[in-house]
Amino acid sequence: MEKVNKEENQSNIAQFIGNNNTIEQNNYNNQVTIDSDFLLEMTKKQHKLYPYFSTGIDKLPNGKIGYKSIPTSKEAEKKFPLSIQSNVTIIDDKYKKYTDFNKALKDSYNNQEPIKVKVNSTIQKLGDEIDPYQPFLDEEIVEAYILPHKFPTIPIVSIGFIDSDFIVDGIQLKIVKKENDNITYLNNEKQDNFIVIKIKFVVSNINEENNSADIQFNFNFNINSRYKDNLDANIMFYKILLNIAEGKDMYMKFIDNPNKSLIGRLPIKDDVTILKNTIKFCEVLKKINTTFNLNLTRTDKYTKSDYDSIRFLEKILMSKNLDKEKQIVLSLDASKVNKKI
Repeated sequence: MEKVNKEENQSNIAQFIGNNNTIEQNNYNNQVTIDSDFLLEMTKKQHKLYPYFSTGIDKLPNGKIGYKSIPTSKEAEKKFPLSIQSNVTIIDDKYKKYTDFNKALKDSYNNQEPIKVKVNSTIQKLGDEIDPYQPFLDEEIVEAYILPHKFPTIPIVSIGFIDSDFIVDGIQLKIVKKENDNITYLNNEKQDNFIVIKIKFVVSNINEENNSADIQFNFNFNINSRYKDNLDANIMFYKILLNIAEGKDMYMKFIDNPNKSLIGRLPIKDDVTILKNTIKFCEVLKKINTTFNLNLTRTDKYTKSDYDSIRFLEKILMSKNLDKEKQIVLSLDASKVNKKI
């Protein structure tokens, strides 16, 4: 009689739970199968900020599986932005002597370098609300750093000179260092370009009411070390120097806004004869290389005899009545030229 009552009891319980749920019993254990969709939906709605956030299950930083706050929309992310508040102690050798924490953060940003810290406590927040699920709770953080915001990107620029057809296009400048709020350094050293441009950007006499300030640019141009022997790079470099030496106004235009430009006069004016001769010499070398399939490069070790030989070759190359049977022989030391008929 007892046995029959137990079986009837089990049948009633199974019917009460529903068709999607069953309870099976044997001599060793009880196995329960529950409607997973129903359970998942109920779990989602457990979040205190529902419907902006739902409760999800994810792998936590410590490798364990646990609950996680999941935003349900972009509106939720804006209304309750994720943030982490930590109590830290600076242990970085460079910054641990700072008494002003904000100054340490500022210098970290200006130098684009992280600050090593010891984390004492960490609270994750959603807006002003404390996240009900703390991923870093009871987790031992072995090594931590405060990472500075990255410098803003600079639009690609072109640099040229007023009353000159010379221009250097496609310069990808990057901010590489800030000494303080008023001094910024930029360059394109990582760019695969003939010319390396370094700029020191100085701001002074800032007037916030009039939204004005005095701005000074200090430019430094050089040939990219990878192209020291490239004649086109040399020609471009010496043309920059020529325009500077002639005292022409220099401008810098931004590719995303061609109408916006910075213009200034370089306070230099000098004898340009040597620069013009150097440019001409490089152009002739390039012409000779193309004509004779050579690889002559410009160096500072050329003698006057070498220059005379190059000029002589230019005259022959430019001659309209060049005898096809004539051959030009350039000796290895480039010190003289023999003309054979």
